[in-house]
Amino acid sequence: MLSVTHLIGFGRGGGGVPSKNTYSIDLDGSNDYGTFTSPAAAPFSMVCRVRGDNVATENYLTLMSIGTFTMATGVSGNKFGVHVPGVGRVRSATALSNSTWYMLGYTQINSTTFNATNTKLYLNGAAETGTAMDASSPANYAGATAYVGSYYTTSYFWNGLLAEMALWTSVLTAAEMLALYNAGPGVLYTANFGDYVSAANLYAQWLFEEGTGTTVADESGNGRTLTLVGTPSWSTDNP
Repeated sequence: MLSVTHLIGFGRGGGGVPSKNTYSIDLDGSNDYGTFTSPAAAPFSMVCRVRGDNVATENYLTLMSIGTFTMATGVSGNKFGVHVPGVGRVRSATALSNSTWYMLGYTQINSTTFNATNTKLYLNGAAETGTAMDASSPANYAGATAYVGSYYTTSYFWNGLLAEMALWTSVLTAAEMLALYNAGPGVLYTANFGDYVSAANLYAQWLFEEGTGTTVADESGNGRTLTLVGTPSWSTDNP
């Protein structure tokens, strides 16, 4: 069994913000996922550092879902994006590769219109040209439970590693997304640094640094623990 020792260092370019980057969680694509209490509605932003085993070949591998609103890889081929079944999809222009670490991000301006204007995608800190696949429609934020690594019907499971995930109740700017990427993995977002000025709106941040167990601490200080379901394993493979 892995120990729970944390490596405490400093993120590159993070202005001295402490970082933790020892472990990641490995979800098997079959029945592993996590749950947490979701924000009520947009606006919100999300970033995650991930490495997928089959992102180039499998459709709809879920990273996070809030009601029917889902961020996933495999959205129309080997792209990533957001998807509301029966409503619409916004996908990236860039294709993803298997077994490669990425920082993926998105922002959602409001809860009433889902399209390429109100939904912005980011890959490794750079804005993607979002392509709207269907007509604009409202997104449904059903229920108080959100999922990491699974669609809300416990299906379309993520297959691969997660090293970090964070959620804000505001729309991060392109400059902030770039600052987060440049800061490096494992940086705490509880304090502003450089162009990142949204620490006060941080809803939750999980760094998957426990190394053992079935819960992941919320580093934001807001107490939104991520509860793990299934048999996820811990890995020392990190971005």
